[in-house]
Amino acid sequence: MANRTEIVKVRLTADEHRQLRDLAREHDMNLAELLRFMSLGPSATSKLPSQREILELRHAATRIGSNLNQLAKHVNSEALSRASGLAPDEVIKTRRTQEQIKIAVEAIRGEISEAMRAVR
Repeated sequence: MANRTEIVKVRLTADEHRQLRDLAREHDMNLAELLRFMSLGPSATSKLPSQREILELRHAATRIGSNLNQLAKHVNSEALSRASGLAPDEVIKTRRTQEQIKIAVEAIRGEISEAMRAVR
C-alpha cells in the first residue's frame, strides 16, 4: 500500500459528522477508510469483510440454495404441474428461470468461499 501523505480537509455540520462516524462504525471502518471507500470505490481501502460477515453471507446463500432445491422439487412434481393448470411452456419457462437462479446462487457461493479464503 502506498504511503498516504496528502491531507484533504472537509467542513461538515455536526450532524453530517455524526452520520459519517456512525456509518463508519457500522461497517467496522475508521472515517478515513469510509470516505476513501465512498469516493474512490472498494479498491481504495484494504478493509475486507469480517469473517463473521462472510459466514453470515455463506449461511444466507445456503438457505437460498435450500429453498431453490425445495422449489425445484415442487415444480418438477407432476402433481403440481397438473394441479396448477400451468401450460407445458409455462412449466418450461419456470424451470429455465430456476436454472438461472441456481447458477446465480452457485456463483455467489463461489465468491463467498473465495472471500473466506482471503480472510484466513
